[in-house]
Amino acid sequence: MMGLSTWFVALGLMVTKTNADKILPVYNTLDEHIKTKVDVRKYLALYKSFHIFLGLSFSFVGLFLFNTMSQDAEIIFFTTYPVIAYIFFIIRSRFFFKGIPLKTIIDSVF
Repeated sequence: MMGLSTWFVALGLMVTKTNADKILPVYNTLDEHIKTKVDVRKYLALYKSFHIFLGLSFSFVGLFLFNTMSQDAEIIFFTTYPVIAYIFFIIRSRFFFKGIPLKTIIDSVF
C-alpha cells in the first residue's frame, strides 16, 4: 500500500514544465501543432495535484481501513479507488485536449 501511495506522489512530483514534453501522458504523444493549443501549465497543475492527492488519500484511507475494517474492505478499496480516480482524471483531462479522440487520451494515461 505504501509503495503504491509513494508511486502516485512521485508521479506528481517528477513531472515539471521542462520535462513535460517527454514524460507527461497524452501531451507527449501530440503533434507539435496540437501542443501549441494545449495550456500545458494548467494541465500540469491538474496532473500534479491529482497524483499527489491520490497518493496521500490512498495512503490515509488505506491505513484507516487496515486498522479498522476487514481485509475484504481493504481489497475492495485498493482495487477500485485508483480506477475510479483515474476515470475522474480522464474526464477532467478532456477539457485540455479538445478535438483529440477519447481513445487516445485513455491509451496515453494507461
